[in-house]
Amino acid sequence: MPEPGFDSLQRSLLDSGIAPRCVRRIVVEVGEHYDDLRQEGLDRGLTADEATAEARARLGSEASIVSAASSRTELLCWAHRWPWAARWLRACALVVVLPAVPVVYCVYQGPTIVRWGVSASLASLLTGTMLLLLHSMVA
Repeated sequence: MPEPGFDSLQRSLLDSGIAPRCVRRIVVEVGEHYDDLRQEGLDRGLTADEATAEARARLGSEASIVSAASSRTELLCWAHRWPWAARWLRACALVVVLPAVPVVYCVYQGPTIVRWGVSASLASLLTGTMLLLLHSMVA
């Protein structure tokens, strides 16, 4: 495991579905435990490299820490704990948001919509006028 900050451990925990608040706590606790193990090795007379290697070995692999944390369901974020609720909430959000998308688009594209609307109206007026003239000639 890399020493500074345990970034890869943090990413692995987040990827496995652990809640962010629990991930922060786990990373801090693992870091403190690592520091204690390393200091213990230094106090016994080991060199810095030996103390680091022993602390890493005693701490365990990143995969074992992630699997131990993943097995505890109370540490999982709500979306991983209740996936049916996450799917339902996402569907409800889409039902609410999707009808608003064209309105928001129209608000930001007002001048363009007016220009095309006027052009389409004039084209319809011209076409309608020509059809009326043709109809009056035939009748």
